[in-house]
Amino acid sequence: MGRNLEEFIIKNFKKAMEYHEIQTFYQPVIRTSSRQLCSFEALARWIDPEIGMIYPNEFIPVLEKEGLIHLLDATIIRQVCARLRSSVANGETPIPVSVNLSRLDFTLCDIFTVADNIISDYQLPHDFIYFEITESVIAEEKELLMGIVDRFRSAGYQIWMDDFGSAYSSLNVLKEFSFDELKLDMILFHF
Repeated sequence: MGRNLEEFIIKNFKKAMEYHEIQTFYQPVIRTSSRQLCSFEALARWIDPEIGMIYPNEFIPVLEKEGLIHLLDATIIRQVCARLRSSVANGETPIPVSVNLSRLDFTLCDIFTVADNIISDYQLPHDFIYFEITESVIAEEKELLMGIVDRFRSAGYQIWMDDFGSAYSSLNVLKEFSFDELKLDMILFHF
């Protein structure tokens, strides 16, 4: 990534959130056994009116480096809640959505309180939103994460582990944490 793009991201990030240039895209999650839609995964996309698409692999590392990633994640949670609330208001049965949490969310803010407050503001049941954390968080922040995972689960949220097997895999980790779903990294299937 060129320095100019990094500077652009830093300079324009808050404006992009305010003007909804950073949007949530919804990737369907299909159960292979039934071929039924069971949920969506929320994915952040930045579409700038001047330069076009800024890809997540370009803006997320910059936001992590600058300590701004928690603001992005809160924005995505808010957008997901607004969509779910709209579904409920229209009499539709909402389909649950999973939201990725950055490893830095656990140190930059009280991510449980941030997420729980947003969801409460929209008056949504806790089983409408799932939270995904990557395996790398466990390696870096194991003790901190244990308490936060317990808080989420005690409040009725599902916690999923994303990318299990991508780097720090240990089946022992699965004994220490209570995850509701485990998403395996494709690297585990390469022989």
